[in-house]
Amino acid sequence: LNSAYTGDGANSIGGLPCGTKASAYASMGPMPDPYYCDSCDKGFNNSNQFEAHMAQHVACRHPGCTFSAVRRIMQEHISISHSSASKSISLDTPEDIERWREARRKNW
Repeated sequence: LNSAYTGDGANSIGGLPCGTKASAYASMGPMPDPYYCDSCDKGFNNSNQFEAHMAQHVACRHPGCTFSAVRRIMQEHISISHSSASKSISLDTPEDIERWREARRKNW
């Protein structure tokens, strides 16, 4: 069993070399989704799925806001980002954003 995964697809099933277990590559971290929606924190396997998802996005109507997402997440965005209570939430650094995303994952 080779210790390095090259991802070349030769002699592979599902991107992993034949005869190996996915858990052998768990320490390498998650394989990136080729199509990913940052707003919804969701990955897709092909362009058709991604485009169908993106067609469900709605734009935020708040002046100057460029955020878009599916309706459920848009409602959360508006209550978090544009309500008077949202002024205490800081999303200025990558660490702040990651904490907010983790809190959101727990609720959904």
